[in-house]
Amino acid sequence: MAYLDTVQTAGEVIAAAGGGSTELEDEAKAAADAANVRHFSYINYAAQMTNYESRDDVESLAHRRARDVGDQFSDTNFVRAEGYDGN
Repeated sequence: MAYLDTVQTAGEVIAAAGGGSTELEDEAKAAADAANVRHFSYINYAAQMTNYESRDDVESLAHRRARDVGDQFSDTNFVRAEGYDGN
């Protein structure tokens, strides 16, 4: 028997182990459904991002957008300011 004949895909291994999802996966799916989001990691996402952006060591979204997609050269003047520290 060749090596490749004995290799199983992840799907085959899961099916052989009984398939289905674990209790933790079921709880995560139920929490996502209750919050009306596609995945449990998106629960309270907007609040988490607002909290993240409020940190002093994070560039604000407004500055990032001005730097990345400004429609005028003057939109990025804050980067050339003497006191600009990269954030």
